[in-house]
Amino acid sequence: MNKPWIRRTALALGALLLLLAVAAGVFVATFDANRYKGLAIDWMKNQRQRTLAIDGPIELSVFPRLALKVSKLRLSEPERARGSEFASVDEASLAVQVWPLLSKQLVIDRVSAKGVRAIYRRDAKGVRNIDDLVAGDTSAPSGPPLRFDISAVQLDDVQLRIRDDLAKLAGDITLQSFTSGRLANQAETPVTLRASVNLSQPQPLKLTLDGGTTLKLDLDKNALTLSRLKLDVQGDAAGVKGASLALDVKKLFFDSSGQQLELDSLKLAVLGKFAGKQGTNSFELALDWPQLAVTAQQIKGSALTGRYQLGGPTLLAGTLRSGAPSGNFEALRLPGMTLTLAGNAGPRKIDGTAKADVLLRMDRGAVAFERLDVAATIAEPGLQPLQLALRGNAGIDAKGAQWTLAGGLNSNRFESHGSAALGGAVPHIKASARFDNLDLNKLLGPDKATPTATAPADAVVPLDGLRAVNGQFSFSAGALALRQYKVADATIDATLDNGLLRIARLAGRAWGGSLDGSGSADARSQRIAVKLAASGVNVNALLKDVSGKDLLEGSGRVTADLNTSGASLGALRANLAGTAALQLRDGAVKGINLARTLRQARAALSMKQDAVAKARATEKTDFSELSASARIANGVAQSDDLDVKSPFLRIGGAGRFDIGRGSIDYTARASVIPAAAGQDAGELAALRGVTVPVHLSGPFEAIDWKIQWSGVAAAAVENKLKEKLSEKLGAKLGIAPAPDGTASAPATPKDKLKEKLKGFFK
Repeated sequence: MNKPWIRRTALALGALLLLLAVAAGVFVATFDANRYKGLAIDWMKNQRQRTLAIDGPIELSVFPRLALKVSKLRLSEPERARGSEFASVDEASLAVQVWPLLSKQLVIDRVSAKGVRAIYRRDAKGVRNIDDLVAGDTSAPSGPPLRFDISAVQLDDVQLRIRDDLAKLAGDITLQSFTSGRLANQAETPVTLRASVNLSQPQPLKLTLDGGTTLKLDLDKNALTLSRLKLDVQGDAAGVKGASLALDVKKLFFDSSGQQLELDSLKLAVLGKFAGKQGTNSFELALDWPQLAVTAQQIKGSALTGRYQLGGPTLLAGTLRSGAPSGNFEALRLPGMTLTLAGNAGPRKIDGTAKADVLLRMDRGAVAFERLDVAATIAEPGLQPLQLALRGNAGIDAKGAQWTLAGGLNSNRFESHGSAALGGAVPHIKASARFDNLDLNKLLGPDKATPTATAPADAVVPLDGLRAVNGQFSFSAGALALRQYKVADATIDATLDNGLLRIARLAGRAWGGSLDGSGSADARSQRIAVKLAASGVNVNALLKDVSGKDLLEGSGRVTADLNTSGASLGALRANLAGTAALQLRDGAVKGINLARTLRQARAALSMKQDAVAKARATEKTDFSELSASARIANGVAQSDDLDVKSPFLRIGGAGRFDIGRGSIDYTARASVIPAAAGQDAGELAALRGVTVPVHLSGPFEAIDWKIQWSGVAAAAVENKLKEKLSEKLGAKLGIAPAPDGTASAPATPKDKLKEKLKGFFK
């Protein structure tokens, strides 16, 4: 009875399905995706405030798979970025099976792209140029997770440009090619990769990567397996040129959720070259780890072994080996890691061993060196061998490092502790060190540094190294030696801040006295400032060490407040400014014996000619006291208050010292004072009360001393005439001359008359 109704219903449904099938076929056959370009462009403009340009055709099919192919696509940055280009695609295609989507399975036939360019930006506040594209509902979807199955992936010429102000990262990452087979759960697929990395920040880095492996994904356990992994890396990084890294792993299994890691036959080889102060050095490193199995509870595996070699002016080679690993997934311990070292640096021979328990904290990305024990011997022909012993602990992670060390250099003890924060643009270090006796000449080598005064003017004075770190530093040593400088009870407190070095205190005992100073050096402006007060110092030793000059003897106080700027030694000398002063006792001015020269005044005055003599190291003018100060500007020191006292002479003077050019133009004025009996008073009698100009000129290395006798002769004759008249008047008045040639103290009316007459001849 109901059969006709059922039959009619089935016929109606069949007709409807046929009609729908015909309609779908007509729709697919007549569908033109290019008509919808405007909709996509308008949506991007209205919803994301970006400009989308599609200059190539769009190819779209919807059944039995959803396939899309686009070309010549360009997308701008948000309008707030003034519409600059964010991304572009030369060609991209994607094909998705429709029916599996209904059961939350993403089955993709193929993904391909070529000629892709994109820019990632993040400012110092953390705002990204993709925030508007990834904004939306971030809540986790309900139900079972989406499964995917991709038959193949082919990417060519894909470039990402990174400008991250927050992370201080800038550069380009280019994917020349990436190919894979089927990517699906529990499916093994071959993967090959060719890529390059070119960074300008935080440090210049250029790398190329070429590798391949067999990949297996376990989506249920969130794990992956890499088999027959081979990766070759070439490039330049951190001062290393032509670096090469080869990684070969038979099998690597990693399960983050189950905390499992398995390694089978890991081999790593690294080669490269870097430039050192003595030339180019090559290095080699090879590591071999046959077996490692890590779980959340325990670790099993074989010992890690390796070798290394450093070639070039410094030749070093050695081995490393650990005990069997222990611990668990979060903390891997390599007990008894031992590194041996042997080789030479020029004539020096080096031999040593370092031991430590190495703790790797996987959860923190940290490495700790516990019970560190270093013993090394440095031997050099003709010198006592240097024995280094070091013990302590150290650690490093992504955020920083810390250490506590103590040991000895031969019999001299030292200790150091500190920390380093690594999160900023440059490390921030807090460190202190204390040495009983530190002879840096034994550590740095036998070559002696060129004295500053004899170094060429175009010698570069590098301050860029001050930008490498920031921090606070404290150093002390019972005795410190560096090149020609030797300081006892040395103390240095300093800070570094963005290339600015501030030395709050520099103190010690040197040159027979004590010194206390402070200073600064700024790499940003190439500016240096120094304040120094030295008391009780041997000024001859000080001048020889600091400037290489042998001009002055004596002991006393030297003060200086100086500043300068420039990138070369010549510029620093030419821009020197500030003040300097010295007060000395019981010394001598080197270069001429002025007292002896003035004793020859009789012959010189008769000729009435100036006498010029070259400075000689064997000649000197003794003094009991000397004081002088100078004002310095543009590398030229002006001084006008010289005061020198000796048993025979009083010397004043004024002039200039051109520090930039290394020359002098100075006039000293020497006056003979009354001499005691038996001190050759007669030879200098002709100059008593007369000022003798002495002109100093020429380079510091060969100063000309010019005694201007031509200007002295008339004054000497006048002085002699006054003495004769005084003697005659004194005789007539019954006044006997004093032993020094002057009248005795007045005691009678005649004496008063003589005093008036003496004023007549002044």
